[in-house]
Amino acid sequence: NGPEHANEKLAGLLEAKDLLYRAGIPTAAVNFETSLAELSDRLRGNSCLPVVDSESRVVGLIFDHDVRQCYDREVARRSFVIQANQNSRLQGRR
Repeated sequence: NGPEHANEKLAGLLEAKDLLYRAGIPTAAVNFETSLAELSDRLRGNSCLPVVDSESRVVGLIFDHDVRQCYDREVARRSFVIQANQNSRLQGRR
């Protein structure tokens, strides 16, 4: 019945959204329609932001490293598509 047991009980009672609501700390929330540019701006100085639904209820958290990974993957994918298109044009000239 040490601190680990107490943390397990607490984890069952609290979720991140509970802490966000109760803390009363103003934070910029995002929703499913938030653009990448706006999301990037709002993440400046924050490691994560709450994601809210259409009724302003917290449905999750988005972390800055997740956004960077998704952005990097998309840049790489588009770069690959551009390179593939250029290669096919070059082969078509032969």
